[in-house]
Parts: sequence; structure tokens; C-alpha cells
Amino acid sequence: MNKKRIGLSLMIIVLLAISCIFVAGCGKDKAVDKITTTRTIVDMMGREVTLPPEINSVATIGPGPVLNSLVFAVGEGDMIINGLPDFARTERWKYQHKFAPNITNQPVVQTSDFQPNVEELLKLKPDVVFTMEAKGSCEPIAELLTNAGMPTVCLVWTEPEEVKQAISLIGEVLNQEARAQEYSKYFDDTIARVNKAVDTIPEDKHPRVLHCNIQSMTAPHAITEWWVSQAGGDSVTKEVRVAENIEFSVEQLLKWDFCKLISLEIMAFSESKRRTSPPFLPNLLVTKQTKQKRKEKS
Repeated sequence: MNKKRIGLSLMIIVLLAISCIFVAGCGKDKAVDKITTTRTIVDMMGREVTLPPEINSVATIGPGPVLNSLVFAVGEGDMIINGLPDFARTERWKYQHKFAPNITNQPVVQTSDFQPNVEELLKLKPDVVFTMEAKGSCEPIAELLTNAGMPTVCLVWTEPEEVKQAISLIGEVLNQEARAQEYSKYFDDTIARVNKAVDTIPEDKHPRVLHCNIQSMTAPHAITEWWVSQAGGDSVTKEVRVAENIEFSVEQLLKWDFCKLISLEIMAFSESKRRTSPPFLPNLLVTKQTKQKRKEKS
């Protein structure tokens, strides 16, 4: 009898042990499933991008300060693991380091024409890369990095609604949808407030404006046409804008009938660097502003 009880007890113990192993194995499988679960989003070029379940690090390729600012807007600047591109290592962009001190000593990961340094990026191992239309399409860059094992999201905007779409997409990627919605509301409220003020200005009183980089003689960013218009100005480049970035000659600069020049590069330069700006520029601005005042009086 005792032998039967002992045998039955042993059998129960063995069955319990097997059950534990089976349950543990199932639990492990579920854990693995949880870890390996991915998610898929559609970027602004219509590409499907497969992302890891958690995003802890971000790289930006293209107009770095602009892309970084969108990441700042959803509160995730500390995720950026690359440094600013060479063109942005100036006083103009000093607040990038205030919002994200972590980028200060990080490496440059792109060339002067916005091409990615794949080898350097692979060392950083970003969970996701953001890139955008700058000089040509961002699709080739996105495909190059995706094929190298780095999920890459394309952002595109030339219209105000696309700015909100870009923020919404970044919020989705970084699991910050609520912050993205807050930004979009702030965006709409600000535009409404500015429009209310601008609507009181007669159209013939809107100043003619040139927004440009006077050092490189270029007018970057197609969306600046909208910026100027929303602020109550009349952009002179809207008539010749055929691409995201356009170049112009000194002759064209003299020909344009503008009285306001917006050149952030000059405003950000130190006094010594301002001296390297075109020597004719101060007199040119005085002349154009004088013409504008005469026109307003007539």
C-alpha cells in the first residue's frame, strides 16, 4: 500500500514538474513575442516603415536644426544621438544645445550636401532616423538607411498643414501623440492671433520682403513664402520659386523691389563676421527702403 502511495506521489511530482516546465516555456515564448513585436507606420512619402516596439534613440539627417526642433516639440530632445551638421555649428543655432545638451559632443553624421555617413550612423545604432526633403528627394536616403538596418521616416512639408502632419507623425513614432496634438493646437491658435492682426493692414501696405541667406545668395525653404504672407508681407521670391531652394544673382537682388530683408545668417553673425557680408548691402537696403517710403507717401 505504501509503495502504491509512494509511486502515486512520485507520479504527481513528475507531472507537476512537467507542467511547470511547460508553463515556463509558454511564458518564455510570450515574453519573446512581446520583445519582438514591431509596429508599422506610413511616412509622408507613403512608405511603410517598420519600427521597434520602443524608441529610445533618434538620429536626424538633412536640415538637422529643423528636424531636431520637431523632436524638441514633442519633448524628446534627449533621444537625439547625433551632433549638428557642420553648417549648423554656428551662433545662430546655439539654442539647439540649450534644448538638447546631449548633442553637443556627438559626431556629425552627414556630408555638406545632406548625404548620410552610414558607417558613423551604424556605430550610433539609432532606433529610428528622421530625414526630410532638402536637396532633392529624401526617398533614396531613406531606402539606403533602411537597407542598412536603420528604420527611416521621411518628412515632407511645403504647406502649413504638412507641418502639423509632420509633428503628428513624429508624435506617433515616439509615442508622444498627446504632445503632438498640443503643438498643433498651439500652431493653430498662434496663426489665428497673427491673422487677426494682419487683417487690419490694407493689402497695399504690405511690405515687399526678401527672405534669404545673403552669404550663399540663396532663398531656402519653399514654406517661407507662406511665412512671409502670414506675417503680412509680400514675398518677392514667390514669383520665381520653382524648387525648395533657389539661387539668385546680384543682378536679381538689385532688380527685386523689396524694402525688408530677412537674413538670419547676418543677424546671428558676430560683428567681425558681419563685415564679410556683401559691402553693397547696407546702401542697397537704405535705397530700397527710401523708395518704399516715397511710394507710401504718393
